[in-house]
Amino acid sequence: MIRMMFIALVAGAVAGCGGGGGGSSDSEPPTQDVVEEVSCKTPQEKYPDGGIEQFAGVYTGTMLLDGEARSAFMLAAPSGRIMASTTEPGFLLSGLTNDLERQDAPLKFWAGNQSMMELYSVQRDVNSFNTVSDDQVVSLVVDRITPDVNACMENTDISGTWTGQSPDFVSGGIITTTITIEPSGMFNGSDSNGCVLSGLLSDHGIVGGTFSVTGGALENCAQRGAFRGIGSVIASAPGEASQVVFVIEAESTQRSVTLTR
Repeated sequence: MIRMMFIALVAGAVAGCGGGGGGSSDSEPPTQDVVEEVSCKTPQEKYPDGGIEQFAGVYTGTMLLDGEARSAFMLAAPSGRIMASTTEPGFLLSGLTNDLERQDAPLKFWAGNQSMMELYSVQRDVNSFNTVSDDQVVSLVVDRITPDVNACMENTDISGTWTGQSPDFVSGGIITTTITIEPSGMFNGSDSNGCVLSGLLSDHGIVGGTFSVTGGALENCAQRGAFRGIGSVIASAPGEASQVVFVIEAESTQRSVTLTR
């Protein structure tokens, strides 16, 4: 499923040797069978019939919290689920925004491990997303970005061991998370608090490298339970993943972490 794309060259030549005098030789030129590099598609290319799927991708901008502006990014899945985190982890806005007929959606706002569900107004097109809570305390303004390197799990190998850090909202310290991703997309790992993580990464195959985290489980710690999330592959060169971004939420905790090899 997850593999480095390669170009296979197949060359063959057939030579004939004639006898003396009127001998002649015929040969066929070498042939090449080229396996083209897989290019992650834009959502509009992958979902030409329209719909909520066309809004999937990676967005960056600003989250405004009670008048204070913070840098933020948003990951959007083809299902319409969004997860928007401040660049400095700590605040997260998440929820399902799959009804294009509605101008609002119930979203969950996280401040550390504390969360609150509220109705948010929603305005968007295929390149931007704006939302604000009914009480005007939380707002998000983000625009779609196109990474310099066209990478997604379909054309970039992210198997191996990855490590990253995120805030510990209980102790005020830092949590170090290490996971191993298998070629199948299955992953497992642990963090410095003793939590054991496992789940599956499901590729969307689109520009921005987004994937869904499904079947997630946190075990062996106070925050144990099921979790879901969205992530993104970041590449420094074609086929070479340099970072994997994870944004996940469980019943009693949330985490935004950038992992490196």
